[in-house]
Amino acid sequence: MHVDPNSILKIEDKNGILIDQFIPEYSEAVSPQTAEIMTAMMQDVLSYGTGAGVGRYFHRPAAGKTGTTQDFADAWFVGYTPQLVAGVWVGFDDHQVKFTDWYGQGARAALPIWAIFMEETYKNLDLPLKYFPHAAGVDTVSFCLESMNLGDPRIATPNCPTVYKDIINSKYMPRECEIHQNSDAIIREDKRGDAGW
Repeated sequence: MHVDPNSILKIEDKNGILIDQFIPEYSEAVSPQTAEIMTAMMQDVLSYGTGAGVGRYFHRPAAGKTGTTQDFADAWFVGYTPQLVAGVWVGFDDHQVKFTDWYGQGARAALPIWAIFMEETYKNLDLPLKYFPHAAGVDTVSFCLESMNLGDPRIATPNCPTVYKDIINSKYMPRECEIHQNSDAIIREDKRGDAGW
């Protein structure tokens, strides 16, 4: 959701009588389908990527992104659950002072602080277990791996030898693989890095 900033919520006279009220206006920032796909990608950061260590401290559905600036000057992690969002920055006000090695990475310096904070916050607020919602129009499909490697992902046919499952906005469903329409393989042009000039 996008909310236009609003610094004045209401105006009252000296007796507390309402003169005017300003209601924040909300609009959709991204579609529910895009939000679900992006959340799935950010969940993978915590399951398989740089944030995989989160499970040592926090045991709820979560998504997020680690970050490290050049020369280990700053480390950060921004993460969210279906109920809460929090960010952690670890660094130095004086940019002449820096971390000197790998311990200055976002996954090492900021992520554990975020995870411990979230674990304690969930305990203190006694929040129930909640999962990220599923949006209508997001489907799990099988892609032909060969077509993906050529830079033109296509939906797998029963003849595709290797498939890769992923989620997709059904509004942008690609065509079916033409390489493996039948047992005779079609050799397709490699489009990886093709600028189309």
